[in-house]
Amino acid sequence: MRGRHARRRVPLAAVVPVLAVATAAALVARTAPEGGGGGVAPPGERSAGGAPGPSEGAASPRPAGTASEEVRRERIVIHGTGDVSLDPGYIPAFAVHGYGYAWSGLGGLFRRDDLTVGGWRVAVVGLDMVVDPYPEAVAGPADRGTAAGHDVGAMLGAIRRAAARSDLVVVTIHWGVELDTEPRAEQVALGHRFVRAGADVIFGHHAHRLQPVGVYRGRPIFWGLGNFVWPALSTEGATTAVARVVVTPEGRIRGRLLPASIEDHGHPVLR
Repeated sequence: MRGRHARRRVPLAAVVPVLAVATAAALVARTAPEGGGGGVAPPGERSAGGAPGPSEGAASPRPAGTASEEVRRERIVIHGTGDVSLDPGYIPAFAVHGYGYAWSGLGGLFRRDDLTVGGWRVAVVGLDMVVDPYPEAVAGPADRGTAAGHDVGAMLGAIRRAAARSDLVVVTIHWGVELDTEPRAEQVALGHRFVRAGADVIFGHHAHRLQPVGVYRGRPIFWGLGNFVWPALSTEGATTAVARVVVTPEGRIRGRLLPASIEDHGHPVLR
């Protein structure tokens, strides 16, 4: 998976996925009491990946919580997108229209999202399988950098640790080969390992092409979300979507794609 990734410089914020979480619950510092509950097993009882879902796209609910739960879990909506660049040197339209132009075609979709999560602990694990072969780019104990994504053991360990401390684990990963429209076999195998380690949602990006959404053990895997806030360089590259994941209070998880297109440089519009 490294062969086509020649080392290069990319524009500022060129590969930043957008992740937003919305729920009706009020923002509190202690989003879930010790012991968990409300549709997802407590961290100590949380199974890695869960049982197979009853139908395509729906994950089996986890055991209900205790009656002493202080915060009732509400429905959660999570949105994810593909690559985002807010560099006006790369997308001159921002210098003309302002940064609001990046989001003005979405009908306020992300304005309805926030990080007020009132009864869930949500962990986000970021991984990078594209840049990290270069030693100077990898984060270390005293150095900033990317999360080493070619170390499968490290990736699985990070997911397991997140699953042990949270109710939902969202993995966002920079992987794959540019211009691919389908995930490669090694990506599929790795994504399934992520789910078995405890991932509930996987957002993939890097290929600059929209790829399908899959389901494994009831957990949605968005193999590649394409471009989003990006130059409209081709019909294929401008075809995109917003990943939408809904988690019910009982712990059922459903994922789908909201079709969109980049109708002008840096200007995605929902269809």
